Amino acid sequence: MKEAINESKKRTAVCIVITAAVIALSLIFIAFTKLGSNGRIAYVYSDGELIETIDLDRVTSPYTFIVSHNGGENLIEVRHDEIGVISATCPDKICVDQGHIKDSSLPIVCLPNKLVVQIGKNSDSDVPDAVAQ
Repeated sequence: MKEAINESKKRTAVCIVITAAVIALSLIFIAFTKLGSNGRIAYVYSDGELIETIDLDRVTSPYTFIVSHNGGENLIEVRHDEIGVISATCPDKICVDQGHIKDSSLPIVCLPNKLVVQIGKNSDSDVPDAVAQ
């Protein structure tokens, strides 16, 4: 009877160790994929024209620049891994209120000043993602 209980405790201990190892390896994998170079590029458009391309992974110190269009201005701040509009002459300031973005889930759009800031992945290949006819 004691041997059966000891055997059951050993199996439980082995299961716990294996589960802990799988969790630890998963966390390490996630950390390395998040910390590695993401190849995120910020694309800044004014009136539909690409005016600036910024590799957010290579930004070492924050900087700002102004995008002007028909008398309207947006002051854009670039930081490591993020970009945002910090000041604008538009009446609603939605672009400013959105804050900085770090991924491609939601671009920054300023309709009155015709500004779009979006983030995409850096693609080293010339293969298109899709073909339009």
